[in-house]
Amino acid sequence: MNKDLFLSEKKLKTLFLEYNINIKKEKGQNFLIDFNILTKLIQIIGKENKAILEIGSGPGNLTIFLKDIAERVIGVEVDRDFFPILMELQKRYPSLSFIFEDIRRIDLKNVLSEHGLRRIKIVGNIPYYISSFIVRKLYEWRSFLEEGVIMVPKDVGDRIVSPPGSKVYGILSVAAQAAFYVKPVFRIKPGSFYPRPKVDSEVLTFIPHNIYNINNEELFFHILNVVFGKRRKMIVNTLRAIIPEEDRLMRILTELNIDPKSRPETLSVNDFVKLYEKIRYFS
Repeated sequence: MNKDLFLSEKKLKTLFLEYNINIKKEKGQNFLIDFNILTKLIQIIGKENKAILEIGSGPGNLTIFLKDIAERVIGVEVDRDFFPILMELQKRYPSLSFIFEDIRRIDLKNVLSEHGLRRIKIVGNIPYYISSFIVRKLYEWRSFLEEGVIMVPKDVGDRIVSPPGSKVYGILSVAAQAAFYVKPVFRIKPGSFYPRPKVDSEVLTFIPHNIYNINNEELFFHILNVVFGKRRKMIVNTLRAIIPEEDRLMRILTELNIDPKSRPETLSVNDFVKLYEKIRYFS
């Protein structure tokens, strides 16, 4: 890796002045300025990738090194202030291309089709305000996903990998673990970013698995939203919003060996999938 290409905090500030770029706190912009962390990240992502989708290319500080480990890098960036910088990189390195759009509006299937790809690895530093959305999108995109290597605020990471029984176990935990083997890899201190975030960040890897077959995703997430929306209530009470017939509801819980008085945070991912399967059958 050529360290001369890396944008230190000093270089980044100079670049922002040159292009008249203002940091937008409402977009959760925190740019990686620690070369050692970037090196570790590249090692985790691995070499010889066919294609990588980068969420939030920013000034290209990670992008410039992704090109060395992938045949093609597709960057998604919502802030058009970075357009001239990223277009310059695209002219210089043909394997790079950029989509200037909000990741929440991206149709990944179409993007892959346009580039002649079937699957892709996704990498990104995800701001807090879209963390939950990105986990949901990873779930939706799992059939196209080789792996995800994602940086998130540590408290979000804790929720994603949390086991049942934890106070932070919830929708993110179940959604992520129902589709992926999720592993926390390493923590990043605020000083590794400019501007400094208020909390630590964590790098997680998401590797798809096929343990569960959830065909009706809308129903699955509806169940999670209803149950965790009132997490202090007993499961039998929250589920009445979905299964109003008392006899049927109690029969389902009995068959699944779920205590009607239990709280949602005590149910395993497998419990939620089995519950979904029963509700789908009766729907």
